[in-house]
Amino acid sequence: MINKNNGHIEVPGFNTTLFIGMPLEDLERTSFYQHNFKKKNDMNTGYCWYVFKEFEVLENAITLNLCFFEGCLKYIHFYTYQNGDSTSWDNWNEEAEINLFHRNNQFLSKVLNEPVKVEKKPYPRCVFHFAWGNVWSVYDPRGAQASMGIQLKSATTKID
Repeated sequence: MINKNNGHIEVPGFNTTLFIGMPLEDLERTSFYQHNFKKKNDMNTGYCWYVFKEFEVLENAITLNLCFFEGCLKYIHFYTYQNGDSTSWDNWNEEAEINLFHRNNQFLSKVLNEPVKVEKKPYPRCVFHFAWGNVWSVYDPRGAQASMGIQLKSATTKID
């Protein structure tokens, strides 16, 4: 799924490659977009999030959220999903979200073939470093969510 040489996401079963900087119109022409597009959240600031239906990678359901800024892919966020995961504030609880964080870490470890190294400060996170940037997993207690993402070096701030 994640190409360790460049940070691109190769979506299995759809012959689709996603990458930071990808034009929206290129994504819209893919079979992945045509079959898995779920909803669009326009922030009315130039940023627009696209949410996609789950797809399977290594026996894990993956939910993908892509943020475009002025028509180009800016952020790639994703997370594993299982029945029973919270879907609203009505069934959210911190223990389940921390379990999601650990499940995300194990997923990335399998996909990247790298060991998990969890850092606890400033909040629970796991960062896999590459020459082109980082693949990260985080549990953000302030945002009350666990997620994963890809960040290019040119767009990163120092992570220490």
